[in-house]
Amino acid sequence: MQTSFLIQALQMRLEFSNFKIPAASMSLFDTFAVLTFAPIMDHAVYPLLNYCGIRFTPMRRIGVGMLIAAVSVVVAGVVEIKRRTLFCHEKKIKLSVFWQAPQFMLIGISEVLTVVTGTKS
Repeated sequence: MQTSFLIQALQMRLEFSNFKIPAASMSLFDTFAVLTFAPIMDHAVYPLLNYCGIRFTPMRRIGVGMLIAAVSVVVAGVVEIKRRTLFCHEKKIKLSVFWQAPQFMLIGISEVLTVVTGTKS
């Protein structure tokens, strides 16, 4: 999936102000999401769900993580449709690579739910 996202990024506008952003650096949004949401989930969300009487078992966490990964692919598809529409019909305008940030963040959140859960259980 990361390779497809990278190929998509290479077709987008990588210039920002006075410098050019490397397309592969967009995976930093994934890393940021993992580093941010792992402690939030462990220290806030899971205890809150337990307090409310909701059993969020490891299998449910993995299932929700997979659903979020699927949503990330849908977001990537929407961004690709928008990118192609702008490039083909609006005088070759390239969409900013930062439109990919949500799809990378969603992948990071899904990793928190699936990978971290799988190693802890």
